Amino acid sequence: MAFEFSRVVTAQKKVHSDGFSYLNLNEKMFGGLVDPILSVDFFKMSEPNMPARPLGGFSAATYRLRNSAGSLESRDSRSAERMTILPGGLRWTHSGSGIVHVERPKNGELCEGIHLSVNLPSEQKKTEPWTRYLDPAEVKEWKPNSALLGRVLVGKIAGAESPIVPPSGFSFFEFEVRSRMSASPRVLAESGGLVYVMSGKIRVTGDDTVLTCEAGQAVGFANMEKHSELFVEALESPEGGAHFVFLSGRACREPVVAHGPFVMNTQAEIEEAIERYQRGEMGKL
Repeated sequence: MAFEFSRVVTAQKKVHSDGFSYLNLNEKMFGGLVDPILSVDFFKMSEPNMPARPLGGFSAATYRLRNSAGSLESRDSRSAERMTILPGGLRWTHSGSGIVHVERPKNGELCEGIHLSVNLPSEQKKTEPWTRYLDPAEVKEWKPNSALLGRVLVGKIAGAESPIVPPSGFSFFEFEVRSRMSASPRVLAESGGLVYVMSGKIRVTGDDTVLTCEAGQAVGFANMEKHSELFVEALESPEGGAHFVFLSGRACREPVVAHGPFVMNTQAEIEEAIERYQRGEMGKL
């Protein structure tokens, strides 16, 4: 059997303040199957949730939902340029050896989106940091028929390929599927990932396992043996279909030591990262 699945997991609601709340999924909920994914937050934000902070040892992505109102501003110490993440746009930050970063809504306007944290293998944790912004107009779409739409934010489906290509390989797809129709995203060998339902209801099938998820729920998976396809079917629902995201990447299979915004393999590496930040080597905002 290629796939191993977690139980169906319900995202946990977290309320930081009146102006910032989110639904959280983290790797501990899935028993280690979703490696390299560290966490996924589905946020609603109308006020800053934290000041500028350093990041190191992982990749961080922010995706604005296409129906999100407001204006979300992003900056980092590589350029310090103020950039607006538009609805349907994505910013991917490969923090590597360290970068200082901040995101905040402008003028108290409500913004909705997905924040994703992805672990990096040990050989990439001290590489040069970089950022890439994907404008909504750059997002490739895969639409084999009128009942299925896939937006390729990171990775590739058939001939639709994102300009963002993380060095460790990763897929981030957004699907809208009508009832009784399905999508079959490819999962590479030695990979982990998850499927999360934004709305509607789906059935996930892999090998002999069949699981059903509703809005606000996710299922994690690991594919150990060979490249395989995950079968995801939209079931009958009041929404007339399902809206879900698919995330998957090659597993790191290494020790994880996290301290605040740093993710390393050992405590000594955490201390080194803190010292680099204190010396100003990650830049400032």
